[in-house]
Amino acid sequence: MKKVFSIILLLMIIFTSSNTATALQPLNYTNIFPQGQYLVSEKNGKLKPGKYEFSLITPNVVSYVYIIDKNNIERFSKRFNSEDIESKGKEDVSLFTAGTLLEGDTIIIYGKGEMYFNLIENQNQTKR
Repeated sequence: MKKVFSIILLLMIIFTSSNTATALQPLNYTNIFPQGQYLVSEKNGKLKPGKYEFSLITPNVVSYVYIIDKNNIERFSKRFNSEDIESKGKEDVSLFTAGTLLEGDTIIIYGKGEMYFNLIENQNQTKR
């Protein structure tokens, strides 16, 4: 009986400890984007229109972010270097508010780093 109880207890510990690892991940883990091209659209885009703050989360890399509007005109570009983030402090360099991403905009991330996009304000709220 003690063996059965100890096996059940061991299994319970294993299953509960594996669930705590997933709980420590960021809530919006779907807002982490590697190199690629992403459409801003309410219906079929990876990002919804709105105001975003974004940051480089990968160490030891250089990455670029470009925002292209629906008329193929570059609205914004920024170079992110993880060494700058480590030397100057994360608050000073890594977070950047890009302004409002509009319907039809395209976000291009170039480089080996991953970017985290945090929605600050939904575009539907700003129109009221």
